Amino acid sequence: MLAQGKNFRNFVWHVALPKSGTTWLSSILRSIYSSRNIVTSQLVPDYAERPQEIDPRLFITPKTNDVFFRQQHCLYSRFTKTLVEVTGTKIVFQYRNIEDALSSQVDHLDDALFGSKAEKHAMVKGAHSLNRDELRDYVIDVELPWYCKFLSGWLTSDLASSHYFHKINYDALKESPSDAILHLSNSLDLGFSEREVLAAISISSQGFTRKNKGVSGRGHEVFTGAQKDKILRCMGYFSLGSEVSKLV
Repeated sequence: MLAQGKNFRNFVWHVALPKSGTTWLSSILRSIYSSRNIVTSQLVPDYAERPQEIDPRLFITPKTNDVFFRQQHCLYSRFTKTLVEVTGTKIVFQYRNIEDALSSQVDHLDDALFGSKAEKHAMVKGAHSLNRDELRDYVIDVELPWYCKFLSGWLTSDLASSHYFHKINYDALKESPSDAILHLSNSLDLGFSEREVLAAISISSQGFTRKNKGVSGRGHEVFTGAQKDKILRCMGYFSLGSEVSKLV
């Protein structure tokens, strides 16, 4: 059934590293597709926990031929690869320098512990008593391996070299949102006009997009020398280099 739909249905899926401007980009793309009366859906039934694996049934439930699947932090797997290839899904893969993404995660968890405490429940209980200095080590020890596995899985996959896969870096998006999205559109043959893109960027700037402290290079300031060494060591296990970090 999924293979049959490949001939007349068009799927675009936003796969993203956490804390890489994902809500912002998804908001822009969603606005463009909404202006075209194209459905925005999701491939994961629940965003609350990872791993966020694809549910194949969600390819079938949208009623329109064109569907945009909003951001999802899904690890690469052979099962995911099969579903993407069978359905002809185009992938917008968003990422960021890993140390900057981790620094934004520190901000996020800092708010959970010392600010609004809105998402404190999502943290493991052993982390509830951490101070701010210990929080940076927690992010490196607990969150970093998952980030590395996510990046390595997708960037070394067969899909990454296909014409259905487009990489977009947070720094490029921040520097020139319109250029980055028009390049994305040309790469995946999505047909976005400059007018559509500029309008969507304007609309997204008026909403909540979790931008946090989106400062490029901030990871250099947030982490100590010893912590940076730990980041590099973990990256080395996954053969990650300068494409995803300025620490290298």
